[in-house]
Amino acid sequence: MNRNVLPSLAVLFPADVRPELAPGMTLEFQMPDMPHPLETVIEQVEGPEESLQFAKAHRPADAQYRDGAVLIRAHVPGRNYERDGKKRVYQDGELGRASVKLGTQRLLVAWFPGLRNALP
Repeated sequence: MNRNVLPSLAVLFPADVRPELAPGMTLEFQMPDMPHPLETVIEQVEGPEESLQFAKAHRPADAQYRDGAVLIRAHVPGRNYERDGKKRVYQDGELGRASVKLGTQRLLVAWFPGLRNALP
């Protein structure tokens, strides 16, 4: 394990949100029993073909992704997190829930990061 490389996140969303996702947007990821979600930044939004292949390989029974998916990639902000009052080490492949706040304001911040502090 290379300690200089942070564990990665690979997150699937339904294909219909593709136009609203962009690198630089904030992604929240929460594992079971984690009191607060961790925040990171979307680094890459994969194309339709790669996203669908990933969905079929990793979620073959999930009907939600049969017609398409959006695969986004990011890294966790740190290797460690706290759960149940104990310090834990994040491992690649851990499951959890992810969310991205969609809407015009979030897209503006993704396109123009300097606006992040200027908008409510």
